[in-house]
Amino acid sequence: NDPDRKFELNIKNILFAGLEISRKIVSLGGGQEANWQDLYVSTDKKLDMAKKRLKEQMEEIEEQQATIDEKSKILAEQEESIESQKDSLNKQQENMIKNKKILNMHQEAIKNQESKISNQQQVLDKQMSELKKQRLILYLFGTLFFVILGLAYFIYRSYKIKKKANKLLEEKNHEITIINQEITQQKEEIEVQKDELIFKNREIEQQKEEIQAQAEHLEEMNHVLGRTNDLLTSSINYAKKIQDAILPGTNLMYNYIKDFFIYFKPKDIVSGDFYWMKPKGNSLLIAAVDCTGHGVPGALMSMIGNTLLNDIVKDPKVKTPAEMLNKMNEGIIQTLDKENDDEDSQDDGMDVSLCEIDKSGKITLSLANHMAYYIEDKKLDIIEGDIFSIGDPLAKIKEVKFSNHELEPKENSTLYMFSDGYQDQFGGENNQKFMAGKMQKLLISSQHLSMNDQKALLDEEFKLWKGTNRQLDDILVIGLKF
Repeated sequence: NDPDRKFELNIKNILFAGLEISRKIVSLGGGQEANWQDLYVSTDKKLDMAKKRLKEQMEEIEEQQATIDEKSKILAEQEESIESQKDSLNKQQENMIKNKKILNMHQEAIKNQESKISNQQQVLDKQMSELKKQRLILYLFGTLFFVILGLAYFIYRSYKIKKKANKLLEEKNHEITIINQEITQQKEEIEVQKDELIFKNREIEQQKEEIQAQAEHLEEMNHVLGRTNDLLTSSINYAKKIQDAILPGTNLMYNYIKDFFIYFKPKDIVSGDFYWMKPKGNSLLIAAVDCTGHGVPGALMSMIGNTLLNDIVKDPKVKTPAEMLNKMNEGIIQTLDKENDDEDSQDDGMDVSLCEIDKSGKITLSLANHMAYYIEDKKLDIIEGDIFSIGDPLAKIKEVKFSNHELEPKENSTLYMFSDGYQDQFGGENNQKFMAGKMQKLLISSQHLSMNDQKALLDEEFKLWKGTNRQLDDILVIGLKF
């Protein structure tokens, strides 16, 4: 009954006994030891409980049998006492008969003597003779009365003792009958329990066979799932390599800005968020894009978004970030067939922050369902974007035109573009969202730090806030210092 006892197949003992066991069962036993252990432990516990109940019932029967034996012994002693009293009473009756015979002999002798006296004393008158006769009669009646009275007393006392003994004997017999009935009932219950144990053992054997079959099936399914998972993981890892390959290099940014950081933290292997940058003329275009979904679906959308941006930036007719977003919106609608009102049309899209930085330091910013933070002298301004996403379903009803925001940043001012993954993360003591207000305070308090240190601070605060919670979304934050 050791709960830590290990259950395994002893191959040497099986072979020594001349038995054979299939390799499949041997490998199965080696892989499912914990299940066997739980099954055998629970079975042993049930059997031990049943044995314990049976032992307790047998002990109760032995105690009842001992009680019956003791009561039977007492009853036998009482019967012996009654028999002894009967023998004493019979002896007393025999003594009385003997005494009566002696008395009769004495009486006959007295009569003879009186006869002789009467013969010798014929001179006594008749009155004296009758007086003697009356005295003799009175004496005889008195003696007979006392003898009869004594005999009646002994008979009555013997009757009462016998009646009491018979009553006690009947009570003891009744108790013995009840005890015998209880013993018989307990024996029947024990037999029923034995049958139940046999039935349960059969059920356990059947369950063991079913568990073995299920274990084999699970082993086979695990093998299939493992291979499928390996193939899927391998494919996704390869997709990550492709996605990483399309992310641009960042060295070009130092030609336009003083310092920067890109905090990119996908939720899964591949990401629905991505960043993009391309030079155009004397300017540099930088985008922070949050596609619908994350993981593989988000990654597919990011590939579409990256391709559209690469195509649009080559169009000489497209001049400003707002015009690029307009063109990108048209491209998503056409690519995903959003102009079709069928049920199969998709509502997927993306939120985009796109800024253009020229050599003079001027910034032109266009935001699709995004906002940006601009911090100057530790004062934070929120730049609100347009309410539409790229590929927004409302575009079917209303023509969407995105707007531009122009900035002339001072030295050491900063601009932050980001997706909503950072501020929407749940965590903290009350398991709530990080929220935009907390993110704003964090960015303001970090203005004295270098951009790399700001990135490290964002990562540290995110991990502390998330704790043991899972990451809910892809995270992208781009910080630019001028």
